[in-house]
Amino acid sequence: TPQSYDLVDGTSIVQLSLRKGILLEGLSYTFELRARYSTVLSNEKAIASVTIVMNEAPTGGSLAVSPTTGDALNTTFFFQTSGWTDDPDDYPLSYVFSYYVSRPFSQMVVKTASELTYGEATMGQGKTGSGAVYCVANATDSYGATGTTTNSDIRVFPIENLEDLSNIATDTMAQALVDDDATALNNVVTAVTSSLNAAN
Repeated sequence: TPQSYDLVDGTSIVQLSLRKGILLEGLSYTFELRARYSTVLSNEKAIASVTIVMNEAPTGGSLAVSPTTGDALNTTFFFQTSGWTDDPDDYPLSYVFSYYVSRPFSQMVVKTASELTYGEATMGQGKTGSGAVYCVANATDSYGATGTTTNSDIRVFPIENLEDLSNIATDTMAQALVDDDATALNNVVTAVTSSLNAAN
């Protein structure tokens, strides 16, 4: 929708606001300015335009996690993502690894954003009975656009013996404190909570 303004002589700044999400990634948009003197009857005008290309998120990535089965807190899972593509001007990419059991919007981060394409961590138990968890890799380009891939083949089973759970949790938390690793510490707390709920 065209917008019209009456401006005074000199330099003027006009702001144009667009609704969030209205510009689609990968498409080109041209913004055009037409100007003429309002006191002159002639229809002659000056025209200037600028074309922008909306940034696209990285695509084509995959996530491998090994082993595919293990026990909560007691098995170290190795995450590796690969295959991401993006415009060369959008590099470098940064990667975040996380997992969830049933709610995609309640993910537990196991590796914070960095250019490393791999990481390792323990996880809390998966769904009761099946042990299923969803492991996620997010790839973000230098402009903040994020692509996501998910691996749903992983099973994490609870440690049902509370004494074993306590010993493993104590050792893991102690190491996280030594390493000053807040992410690992948070993972331990979450995994313990999940396993305690299962044991009860």
